[in-house]
Amino acid sequence: MTKQKLNQLHFRRLEFKYVVPTALLDLVIPTISRYLDADEYANKQGFYKVNSLYFDSPRLICYQQKLDGILFRKKYRVRYYGDKKKLFFEIKRKSGDTVFKDRILLPTTTRLNQQSLVNHQFLHHLPDGKLKGELKTDYHRLNLKPKVLISYLRRPFVSKFSNNLRITLDYDLKASKIKNGELLDLETTNYVSPDLAVLEIKFNESLPAWVRHIITAHNLQRDSFSKYASAIEKLYKS
Repeated sequence: MTKQKLNQLHFRRLEFKYVVPTALLDLVIPTISRYLDADEYANKQGFYKVNSLYFDSPRLICYQQKLDGILFRKKYRVRYYGDKKKLFFEIKRKSGDTVFKDRILLPTTTRLNQQSLVNHQFLHHLPDGKLKGELKTDYHRLNLKPKVLISYLRRPFVSKFSNNLRITLDYDLKASKIKNGELLDLETTNYVSPDLAVLEIKFNESLPAWVRHIITAHNLQRDSFSKYASAIEKLYKS
């Protein structure tokens, strides 16, 4: 997938998650590296930083639907990768193990501040289309507001031969509350999982035998772990 295509995308895929001790990854990564390439966005150390600003209703309906195991549910977030000048709004839908995601690049005038995001002014400047209509409808119906900013380091691997398989390892998961609409330069000092990492296997077809071998050899157990739900529990429920 080219960088230009990432500005607006729609995809469907399966996602399997595993929460593992960070020490275990030293055993897993060499096998992954034999079959997959480092993502083109990764730095020389193999990482990039992911920042996600999650939106929810006043009663945290997105969080509650996750707890209740609602089959079909949505998450809303603004995501950026180190450069706050390039922001993406995403709707992530989940139905069982299947994930559907729509992403659109926000106008260059949009900034991480109360005026543009809390008051949803940026919605008026999005390209016309189905996604814009859905965003506007959900934004007003649910009274969406920014709730938490989550950041982590991601080590991404992609298939050498097709777009069928992608594996990501997420470390150093941190989160901060949104206070008084102050969305810029928040200090993400609240660790959600300091000694754990999230291994995600993202695919469209059957899993290769070597991936299944990693799972069985290290006795990895699938987990429904949610970064957003975990952050809410850490910051609002504890």
